[in-house]
Amino acid sequence: LRFAESIHAPYVAFCGTASSGINDARSIPANLMKECVKAISSLDLLMVFIGNSYPFTVVNDLDRGHSHEELLPPDDPNVLSAIDQVSVPGSLYLLQHASAVIACDSAMLLASWKLRKPTAFLCSRQIWKNLEVDGVVPATGYRFGIHYRENVNILFDEFTPERLLEFVLNIR
Repeated sequence: LRFAESIHAPYVAFCGTASSGINDARSIPANLMKECVKAISSLDLLMVFIGNSYPFTVVNDLDRGHSHEELLPPDDPNVLSAIDQVSVPGSLYLLQHASAVIACDSAMLLASWKLRKPTAFLCSRQIWKNLEVDGVVPATGYRFGIHYRENVNILFDEFTPERLLEFVLNIR
């Protein structure tokens, strides 16, 4: 928790990775990650990357999966990386103290919703379709926070930096 407790400025948490690497449709693509960083940096806000690069992910007994090197934080003065540096409690501490969260479909998304943090949920159209029941995404089960008023849901192919900035500016 020392790393997490050392951050004293307002920040946006970025949780862009989900388990099994670059072929996992749940993770935020590298090009969108870079657009998120550029947008948040334009507000002179700190962005803290939370999660795991999953270097040793085992998808099944035959496939080790792929790590998330593509989502390692860029070299930017407004970016801090907690990737592979904090425990689960440290990650939760960082979420709890964030001003806002940008997350993919992951455990960190669920934790952010549970903490009622303003959260921008970024996902693929495929993931969104998987969440739908009869054309609607109900707020049940793992989808419990999908419609909380403090959150925004953005499909990867509908992402714009302006939409992300509007979300962040509305919670500041």
